[in-house]
This record gives sequence, structure tokens and C-alpha cells, in this order.
Amino acid sequence: MDSPSPRLNPNPPTFPAVVRDPEVMGGVPVIRGTRLPARMLFARIKGGETVDSIVAEYPYLGRDAILAAVAYVEMDEAQRPA
Repeated sequence: MDSPSPRLNPNPPTFPAVVRDPEVMGGVPVIRGTRLPARMLFARIKGGETVDSIVAEYPYLGRDAILAAVAYVEMDEAQRPA
């Protein structure tokens, strides 16, 4: 019997702060209750911005939501910015 791919996780983590809704941004993953794409926050963090600088710009988000967006995108390679 073949072993499962190491990339497949039968119990992937959940990210309640990140939602996909076809009625919001065409189904692009966003922070719940906003239109802020998870991949945009991921790109900003990976580009060198700090979580604190993003919280200063979007104080209603909070650190946990931003970190959840980054973790979500890291788990979902299809969402990585090109």
C-alpha cells in the first residue's frame, strides 16, 4: 500500500478568522467580516512589514487575525502571491 503524501494532512488546521464566501471578493479568502484578502496580509508580512504596522493601519483586525491569515496562506500554496 502506498503511503500518503507528506504534504497531505488528513486533519488540516482550521482558521476561523479566514473565510471563503463566493459573495465576498469572488470567494478569495479574506479576514472574517472584512474584504481584506489573506494573501495581501501574507505578502505584506513576507515583504518585511510587521504585524504591529498592519494593526496600526487596520486596528479592528488584531494580531491574531493577521497571524491566522499568514498561517492560512502558508498552508494553502494555491493562495500564494505570484
